[in-house]
Amino acid sequence: MRLTYEIPQGFTDEIRWFRFFSLRSLLVMICIAAPGILFIRFFSSFGGTLFLIIFWFFVVASVTGLTMIKMPGSQWLGGGGEYLDQILMKRLIRSHKKCLYIKGYKQQEYEEEERRKL
Repeated sequence: MRLTYEIPQGFTDEIRWFRFFSLRSLLVMICIAAPGILFIRFFSSFGGTLFLIIFWFFVVASVTGLTMIKMPGSQWLGGGGEYLDQILMKRLIRSHKKCLYIKGYKQQEYEEEERRKL
């Protein structure tokens, strides 16, 4: 009696919506477009509605585009195989923290510090 079955290739985490967008990029697009609608409704009384619609469309398109473009796998030193928004977020975090995480680096100093805390 067989208890395990292989999952067909059609069932993956990268579900395609509207033929172009993955689930992740669709969620990013919705989360960026929703505040834009609120801004447009708020600033419509000031008369800059058309300018704000065009500006927010470019913001939504650029941020959504970052979630759809993948770095080539051959550029593995520059984040190959990852999406551009993930690479930009990692670089932002690294520039803020100003440190590299290397497994085992200063491990003895870290363990001594942990013993002192106890």
